[in-house]
Amino acid sequence: MVRILPRSRSRSLRVLLIWILLELIAGGQVRSRSGTALGSWLHAVVSPVITAGRVLVHGVQNLSWGFGNTWNLVSENTRLREALAAQRARTLVLENSLHIQNEADHLVVHYPGFVTHGRIETCLVRNLDNGLMKISGGWSDGIHRDAPILAGLGVAGRVIRSGPHSSWVELLTRATAAVAVEIKDSGIPALAAGTGTSSLRIEYIPRRAHVLKAMVLTTSGADGIYPPGLPVARITKVREGNGPFLEVRATPLADLGRIHVCLVLVDWPQRRPGERMP
Repeated sequence: MVRILPRSRSRSLRVLLIWILLELIAGGQVRSRSGTALGSWLHAVVSPVITAGRVLVHGVQNLSWGFGNTWNLVSENTRLREALAAQRARTLVLENSLHIQNEADHLVVHYPGFVTHGRIETCLVRNLDNGLMKISGGWSDGIHRDAPILAGLGVAGRVIRSGPHSSWVELLTRATAAVAVEIKDSGIPALAAGTGTSSLRIEYIPRRAHVLKAMVLTTSGADGIYPPGLPVARITKVREGNGPFLEVRATPLADLGRIHVCLVLVDWPQRRPGERMP
């Protein structure tokens, strides 16, 4: 049974078909910027959507490429920072080695008569608050208790405890430290005692003694520990007190806070009283 469409609907269908036909004809005549035919009205309608999709895909690709490059930059930056830290560490090691070599050379030049009777050792730990320093070398290297320690321009202290491969040194500034000294070129005997600070207290200098600031104190050898004639400290303060002795303060000639290496006198020969450092 054939179903007959109403006349109005049939007319609308014919109009739609004619419109589609005309659109197809018009679409075939439309040209792009390059001069090629668009082909159909459907292509003309869909083309902007396709173009927008391509732009979106291209944008997503660029965004992904940007994220990838950012990650690569972050990784490269991390690698460069690690390389810089390693280079700084190597630089510090080289600087420390240079300081050690320079100080060792200085000790050889400054104490030529004692180098053959000592060992140059490295400072491992330094604690100025406690007045202690740990050095490489112990009794297996011939370092014994009370071995004198020289560093920089003067006496730094003495060994108070020796282990197999390291030793502890009592610095001059420790409150329990004391060195028998005398004023250089005058022979006035005294005792340089530690104060727990950066200075030394010089005791038993008579009030009548001629003592001035900047005078140098050297070891007298009276304590039986340090060879005579070694530089110890420089006088920084002289004041007359109520007692029979002057109140004198001095600063060690050895820079105790910057010791990298030291000369340990392990086998220095005994000297006669009054005999000086060679």
